[in-house]
Amino acid sequence: MSDASTGLLALALAVIFASAFSLIMKFSQEKQYSVLAVGGVNYIAAAIAAALLVPWEHVTSVSSGMCLLAAVSGIGYLVTYLLLAHALRRRGITVPTAAVQVAMVVPLVPSVLLWHEHLAAVQATGVLFAVAAILLLAPPGGARAAGISRWAYLVVPMIFLTSGATRVAQKAVTEFAPDGQQPVLALIWFATAGIFSVGMMQVTGWPTRAGEWIAGVCLGGTNLGCLVFLLQALSLLPAVVAFPALSSLSLVIVSAAAFLLWNERHAWRACVGIVMGILSVVLVSLR
Repeated sequence: MSDASTGLLALALAVIFASAFSLIMKFSQEKQYSVLAVGGVNYIAAAIAAALLVPWEHVTSVSSGMCLLAAVSGIGYLVTYLLLAHALRRRGITVPTAAVQVAMVVPLVPSVLLWHEHLAAVQATGVLFAVAAILLLAPPGGARAAGISRWAYLVVPMIFLTSGATRVAQKAVTEFAPDGQQPVLALIWFATAGIFSVGMMQVTGWPTRAGEWIAGVCLGGTNLGCLVFLLQALSLLPAVVAFPALSSLSLVIVSAAAFLLWNERHAWRACVGIVMGILSVVLVSLR
């Protein structure tokens, strides 16, 4: 199998795991599980699974810079999850998922400036569409009268920025760390998030239902699977191809599932934002 074919296969698997992650979050909410407890177990389970997957006998030394990048990214993962959990309660799964997927435009800037990947005019147009999508996905001006606090206006942009920052880190790992170091970096990534999750659950509470533990473990498996296969895809495919493809396909799958399984509907503003988000990732993926 050629490198391109292997990269596309890895990308397809990353799409499946990314979509499953969002849908498990929505399922947990529908079952009235503690989304924070499920998320905490998620990162602990992902860290344990990552440790089991590391080929210790073949691991080479990892630079302190890469370790720090992975650790900070792990914190970014947890922050993004907390923002998603907050948005999920108010806006369903489609809108926060759109914010995460439109964040694919963030790593395109360093990919072009630092790693000299080409961004054509049509792809630049896609970036502008992404900005428009984020503005449309934020709560409308009259939302405060409906009980939405000022904090809510920042949630979608913050999801966009934190998710985008972790994607920049993913690209950097594939550029600067050899393949043999990536499993160790994935372990550091999730271990850091897991350690902070333990502290979080000491305050917010540990899972009290068996279903919360099961959902957390399943979420951790999809989280780790998405990272592992995305790193593999980024090693074989340009970021300006991999990130838009991951984003567009995941957004379409999650949006369709939310409508079919939970009849999730949104105001015209959010619907236009979702469509703009899909168009942005399609435009950016054009070569």
